[in-house]
Amino acid sequence: MARLMLYAPRTMSLISELHHAALPHDPEAYERLHQSLRQGAHSPYSHLQLTPQGAIFANPPENGGASLATCLPDRIVFREELSSLTHDDFAARVRAVARQFCALRELGEYTQQTVTVRTLVNPQAFDDSRAYLKHAVFGFDDEIEAGFGRPAALFGLRLVFPPTEESSATHALRIESCAADPRSLYLEDHATFSGARNDGLLDAVEANILETYRFVTESTMRFLATFDIVVPPPERDEAGEDLDDGPN
Repeated sequence: MARLMLYAPRTMSLISELHHAALPHDPEAYERLHQSLRQGAHSPYSHLQLTPQGAIFANPPENGGASLATCLPDRIVFREELSSLTHDDFAARVRAVARQFCALRELGEYTQQTVTVRTLVNPQAFDDSRAYLKHAVFGFDDEIEAGFGRPAALFGLRLVFPPTEESSATHALRIESCAADPRSLYLEDHATFSGARNDGLLDAVEANILETYRFVTESTMRFLATFDIVVPPPERDEAGEDLDDGPN
């Protein structure tokens, strides 16, 4: 009997952009924001760098990654690359900084939010993600080689999901074999949400990040698991012939 597989995601990137009306450059406002953030028990960012367009709040890099928030005239870009920060903590951090930024710059709303989650997973019934996509998902045999005269080095698909009554998000999903590690599948969801009014809480900003992460780790992986199955070989008789369980 076929058996569905479970996965352990290896998250590489958590990114969120909060768009707002363009603001004039105000170095003093960024310094006040930095001081305000450092007053808490766990400061989200340890360094502030002023730039001609805004400011960068950052932490020392770990494992060659990045942990920062970039303030531009019309948006804040939060980025965790190869970071030890969990998705829950990232969502809470974005909300906390967004609230204080609204208060200091007297913003009434964020006009749009985008969230990007990138992760790797390993198919369980296949040693090579290219074989998993080619044979299990797409159902190809030798059609590619016959049609193009050469094998494909990478397989993938892109799916776009429009908003629903339950969610304002548009999800642009990529599922690809990983060129750097053929065993792994590369998953990326870029979700676009409608705006969030500054109600003093901004719960929606945090909820949107958590929704995007669930879309990857629950919905997408549930879809992948339907193809990633172990099918036992047919039983054979003593002569080596396949046994037929049903009538001819």
